[in-house]
Amino acid sequence: MAGLEARVTAHEGGGAAAVAGAAGALRVAWEAHCADFLSVHLAEGAASALALDGEQPLAVRILSAVDTWRAGTPRAVPEQHEVEGLPTRTRTELGEEAVTSAYASGALLGIGEVIALAESYAKAALGATTVPESPFRRS
Repeated sequence: MAGLEARVTAHEGGGAAAVAGAAGALRVAWEAHCADFLSVHLAEGAASALALDGEQPLAVRILSAVDTWRAGTPRAVPEQHEVEGLPTRTRTELGEEAVTSAYASGALLGIGEVIALAESYAKAALGATTVPESPFRRS
């Protein structure tokens, strides 16, 4: 549920707080050794939250990592609508070279690295010294 809440918050303009929530949900899933399909879904949510907050290059890097983790498994229709236009939008805004570079640099990222990147972005964007506890994390 935390990942869904973070996605909704991102679409409502939640910015860096939504990124922090998405990263927190992904961290919880990773630490609990959840199934890969759940981690993929949550990481795509983090990429979407980043893109909605204007951080397209980082979003494309994370999307590249997720594409590698998927290993050719197709996205569900809702996931397609949410993330498939991201590289195209980034090309329009930043150019082909920026997308190619971001996508290439993300291909080898592991889940821990994706979490660290999203948390680092949220921390910087929120002006915090630590990543704030996700408002979506359940005890």
